[in-house]
Amino acid sequence: MKLGWNLTSHLNHNLTAWIDPSDSTSGYYSMALDVEGDPKIFLWGGACRLWRTGPWVGQRFSGIPEMKTYSMFTFNFVMDRDEIYYTFNILDRTVISRLIVNQSGVRAQVADELGSKGWVRWVQEEDRVGLPK
Repeated sequence: MKLGWNLTSHLNHNLTAWIDPSDSTSGYYSMALDVEGDPKIFLWGGACRLWRTGPWVGQRFSGIPEMKTYSMFTFNFVMDRDEIYYTFNILDRTVISRLIVNQSGVRAQVADELGSKGWVRWVQEEDRVGLPK
């Protein structure tokens, strides 16, 4: 997974929620890397910033201190003249994982272990912070 910007082609790699679980039309919520100032990831509800990671501080985002405890992942942040992006890798090759934003604006990380019976929550989904009810 790569979340960020290609500064040469101006391609934005972001996450956009579906309108509902059975309709892949782009929904209201998205998660994207903002490269203004210190790069950070924002959850957007339309044009409104609803949540942020805080800036990258070497091995994690400042607003997600629990990233220090995720021993099953490696996290990378790249910033050079061609690209600015965040990515993660899983150390266990039998597990695949994905970061999602659902139609309600909830961010979650889910995983599937090869041979298991489907996707399970790997990292507990985060509450909707500052979202309208």
